[in-house]
Amino acid sequence: MPRPPALPVSPCIDICRYSRRGHCSGCSMTQAQKRLFAGLKNTGQRAEFVQMIRDQQSMMGGYDNWEAAYAGKVKRYPHGESLPASDTGRAARPEPEKG
Repeated sequence: MPRPPALPVSPCIDICRYSRRGHCSGCSMTQAQKRLFAGLKNTGQRAEFVQMIRDQQSMMGGYDNWEAAYAGKVKRYPHGESLPASDTGRAARPEPEKG
């Protein structure tokens, strides 16, 4: 059976420290933005959201390392699996495939 179209993974890079007036020091998202992204099920909406976060980071400054960290995350999840958030807001890691 063919795999469904990939959905962009969350911009969260698993830092989850809200020290910049409610914005995460790792990805710039607020907790509300993280919840909003989790509810997006459309590839286009998720792609637009990731671009919005890039724009937000550019305006805020101080997120120069995010792009490389996000690229590494995307590489780990090449099929764009949606990552369920744990109680702390950090992305849960999927179980490794056996075999």
